Amino acid sequence: MCLVGLPDWPTSVLCGVMRLDLIPVILATLPVVIVIVPVVLTGTFIYLDSLPEQDEAYPWAATALGVCVSTSAVIQVATLTSATYIVERTMSERKLEVDGLELDTEEKKQMNT
Repeated sequence: MCLVGLPDWPTSVLCGVMRLDLIPVILATLPVVIVIVPVVLTGTFIYLDSLPEQDEAYPWAATALGVCVSTSAVIQVATLTSATYIVERTMSERKLEVDGLELDTEEKKQMNT
């Protein structure tokens, strides 16, 4: 869930820094399609709804747009909330391990300022 619910660029970079195997990471990020499809459909329906009214080929586009925007919002909030919960739970369950990690020099400078 963390690979899907968190921002993609930092997550991908972190997977690379941790030298995780590529194929399992790609497979773990496949569920992101659930997040992407409603957003792409939203853009499609925005375009269809903006066509000149003389065409009248897509009178249902405004309704579909509302449904897709709502669906996108719910899915985005659900994935982010789930990922945040998982990270928080892991941080509390492994508190001793996390507290034992050494800070790098930039973090030490920021904490001293």
